[in-house]
Amino acid sequence: MHFFDRIPSGSLERREMQLILTASVAIIVLAGGLVLFMYPVVFSPTMPTNRALAIAFVGFCVLSVLLTGYLIDRQKTIQRLRYRIAEDRMRSSHALKQASADLLHALPDFDSFQDRLSMEYMLGVRRRRGMSGSSPSMRRPVSVKSVFLFPPRGFCV
Repeated sequence: MHFFDRIPSGSLERREMQLILTASVAIIVLAGGLVLFMYPVVFSPTMPTNRALAIAFVGFCVLSVLLTGYLIDRQKTIQRLRYRIAEDRMRSSHALKQASADLLHALPDFDSFQDRLSMEYMLGVRRRRGMSGSSPSMRRPVSVKSVFLFPPRGFCV
């Protein structure tokens, strides 16, 4: 069933908290039940006192409390790490947007492109070399007089 695999990202934190609370309550209830059943056997006045059984009982109680505390501590650590990862993602996306904006502002404008194109063409004509390249549609037409002052050999106007 793929129905349970589709969890909206908004309810993920809530479901995770429900899971950690359910696990903690289950550990506490099971440990509490076992303690209630073991206590009369370990500390009954009619039976002879067994020191090892009493130490095992106290050890089990302490272990149950420590396990619950560890579970809660790990959950808080995971939540902090997720928060830091989200902050880092936001910071990196902001830095990427800023870098893209800086790159767009650093690009030469149309006039610079037009001047460089005409200088490259003139240099190519003087050296009698052809120019290779493609030109996208431009906003302003290039002056025909300036481009064809020095036509290349074999070029008819």
